[in-house]
Amino acid sequence: MKILYVCRLFTGLEQSLYTKTWSPTGVPTIYKIIEKLDSSDNNVRFILTKKDVGNGEFSTWNEKRDKFIKLKGLRNEFYVLSGAEFFPEFLPRKIVMLLRELRQVIKILFNVFRFKPNLIYIDHSNTISAAILARITKTPVIYRVMGVYPYMRNVLSGGSLLHRIMKWSYASPFKLVICSQDGSGVEGWLDNALKKNVDREVLINGITKFNNDKKNPVKFNEITEDSFVILFLGKLEKYKGCNDFVSSVLKLIDKGYKDITALVIGSGSQKKILLERVKLEGKESSFIFISNLPHDEVVNAHLRSDIYVSLNKLGNLSNSNLEAMSLGSCIVMPEPNYDNGVDVITKNFIGLKSTLYIPREASEDYLASSLEGLYLDSEKRKLFSHNIMKIASEFIPTWDERITCEIEILKKISHEEEQK
Repeated sequence: MKILYVCRLFTGLEQSLYTKTWSPTGVPTIYKIIEKLDSSDNNVRFILTKKDVGNGEFSTWNEKRDKFIKLKGLRNEFYVLSGAEFFPEFLPRKIVMLLRELRQVIKILFNVFRFKPNLIYIDHSNTISAAILARITKTPVIYRVMGVYPYMRNVLSGGSLLHRIMKWSYASPFKLVICSQDGSGVEGWLDNALKKNVDREVLINGITKFNNDKKNPVKFNEITEDSFVILFLGKLEKYKGCNDFVSSVLKLIDKGYKDITALVIGSGSQKKILLERVKLEGKESSFIFISNLPHDEVVNAHLRSDIYVSLNKLGNLSNSNLEAMSLGSCIVMPEPNYDNGVDVITKNFIGLKSTLYIPREASEDYLASSLEGLYLDSEKRKLFSHNIMKIASEFIPTWDERITCEIEILKKISHEEEQK
């Protein structure tokens, strides 16, 4: 089977390109499928496309030319397509974005005609390329969506030229659409965006299996043994709720709960603001900010924490939350948004007795009060922890199971095409 794999150059892959050694961080859904395809008997060509930098993204890849890069640890090389940097700086940004997309489409098309793949696997960041390939080639196109974001919903009702182009792209004759189940309300979007006869698979992401019988949490040096730890993990952006989290913890400390330590893991546009606020309040000793941690140490962060707070407005079946559930964290998260379907499936999965739900637009005072209630009730924390761990074992696959499932889907489509 010959597969052309096309996806955005995620920041978690950039360090590998610099060091020429495969050592990805973040985006396990991406790098684990790359590893599986690379180690298989398939003939694979990998194309990475440099795109814009959005909130919470800190790309350092500014190459002006495309590059073929061979990495230690992988058999196949990457063909990395440059982004806006390819064009002169004096050009208006909108023109550059249009030219970038057009150039990358042409490059990908050239590779299709030259490589002649049996399957094309292409992600949402390359939607226009995916649409053109699905419409002008006979090669089956597998379109990969990693959850649904507000922009993707706005496109369906928007009237701008770009919105119309994206809406046309979503309605392309893809062979299959594979979508991550991240709690973002993907089902409704898929029904509204795709052609009715396009098959779709919604797959929940996996976890790295952890042996709960061998819990040995590493102590963070800054956290004393008697500290009550409240964890926040994720991009430090407003939509993730990091500002509300910090405000609510500050309110708790002001109420006299001096043994509380807030462990904040992540980076983003709000980090400097949050650091300055904590400093202004004179509470630096009660907060620990860490930009990123290796996976093993993230596990230790969950094990050392008494409460894990997830305030993501876009969906709460993220990779980090699936890990937290499997580890038995006492979790606080928002109620579902029944208007757009966000986290409806999340609540269906984990039920009413496995986590503390708060209103989606809860005030800082409400969140502080909710955290205070858990702080004072160790039995309730234990109950949430026990229930979520039990439920997680029933619906969350391991990463090996999850990636194997996706590979089997690709094999099935390839076999069906061969039989035609």
